[in-house]
Amino acid sequence: MRRDYRPYWLHRFQSEWQNIWVKHFIEPRLDGCGSGLEVIGPRHFKVSGSAIYLGQHVHVMALSEAPVRLSVFEGMGRIEVADYALINPGARITSAERITIG
Repeated sequence: MRRDYRPYWLHRFQSEWQNIWVKHFIEPRLDGCGSGLEVIGPRHFKVSGSAIYLGQHVHVMALSEAPVRLSVFEGMGRIEVADYALINPGARITSAERITIG
């Protein structure tokens, strides 16, 4: 694993910015979300539809070239991600009935 050469203040600033983005733009679109949601690259994490639930301490890594998408067809599906799950870049999960991870 590569060493992080950013100054500590910059690391803290970027982490805090990501947390604010998650609280303001991502969590309101989820029907349920446990504590400890960590999203790396929150601008590239797309959530659409209702009935999407994330458990405790879920980590999501999204990149501009490999966004993460969770989507549910209108009123038809449900996505549940259990506690301590990791969603990698490029994951696209679409539900018309029910998907349970974990």
